[in-house]
Amino acid sequence: MISLSHRAAAEIRAAKRAKGIEGFGLRVQVVGGGCEGFLYDLLFSEQADPDDYVFQSEGLEVYVAPKTFAAIDGLTIDYGPTGYGEGFVFTNPRARTRCSCGVSFGT
Repeated sequence: MISLSHRAAAEIRAAKRAKGIEGFGLRVQVVGGGCEGFLYDLLFSEQADPDDYVFQSEGLEVYVAPKTFAAIDGLTIDYGPTGYGEGFVFTNPRARTRCSCGVSFGT
């Protein structure tokens, strides 16, 4: 399960409106990088891929590829203060390590 806070959902809706893509879902990915090995990657996707996990949270669709799901099952995405100002904040119960700025994680 992937969950969005009310604040994160509001930011995502605002971004979708600004881009004119209200019907798109949020794709959550994990990519290599950062000081702990992995970074969260958020992007908009017109539709889910056939093998994606699809979640509803705060009225939004969230898509996750099977290869990513094991690393982020239980992830909560919030929006608020970060080490770099305001931005998305990730709480991942699957992360074994996390960098001091909260941007990357290790499994």
